[in-house]
Amino acid sequence: MPRSTLIPRRGSSLAWGDCIILDMPVTRTNQDALKTLATVFHGPPKVCTATFLTLFTNLTQEEITFPQIETLGSDTNRTRTESAFARLLTALFINHKPNTFSDIISHADTIAMKENALAALALLRALITSSWSSDPIADIPADDPTYARLSSFPKTGLDLILDPSISGGVLPALLKPATSFSNLVGGRGDAENAAYQVAIAKFDVLKALGRQLEENGGREDVLFMVKRRINEGPWGVSGSVGSRIGTLEL
Repeated sequence: MPRSTLIPRRGSSLAWGDCIILDMPVTRTNQDALKTLATVFHGPPKVCTATFLTLFTNLTQEEITFPQIETLGSDTNRTRTESAFARLLTALFINHKPNTFSDIISHADTIAMKENALAALALLRALITSSWSSDPIADIPADDPTYARLSSFPKTGLDLILDPSISGGVLPALLKPATSFSNLVGGRGDAENAAYQVAIAKFDVLKALGRQLEENGGREDVLFMVKRRINEGPWGVSGSVGSRIGTLEL
């Protein structure tokens, strides 16, 4: 389904407030909703379908059957349009739900809801590695006030994540060492395994952020912090060695 169809038209105008994704829950949510947002917001994959599937599989630690991965072939015009609408839909959603990132961080930190935590991290990674375009969209009048306002949104997902006025505490949350099992209260087995899976998924998102920073250049101060944190490993320098070993033995 083309992303442009997610915003219904009323005559020659766009009915922005009736955009279907605005009904997607992000506070009281589920993994399918978060994965759907990840697919819509990311834009068309910059890599082959098989590689993109692997990225999502690594984050969720399970076989992915949803969301389906779009294939646009060599249709460059369609790809540009999808990339532009991915950015526009992200802007529309976040403007409509300004607490989006605080909710995502909360889900990512809630190990007891492992599926939501992994899906929230997949959503962050989708934004960080997004394939957006800031080119004008020919089908939308330039004097549309909503379009004009949304056009000032960050031009890349990396810019978005690194803009604390919009993304809030996402960067500090990613830099924070993962919760090891020794910091959880009660439970063995499943809780221990969940803590490990979420920790590794969060660390993968941080490494994706580091790669984007290296590829885009600039922001050397942020890149330095991210590299230093990556060198410390998922649990940081103060993580409990004993509990990590116990987790790895599952």
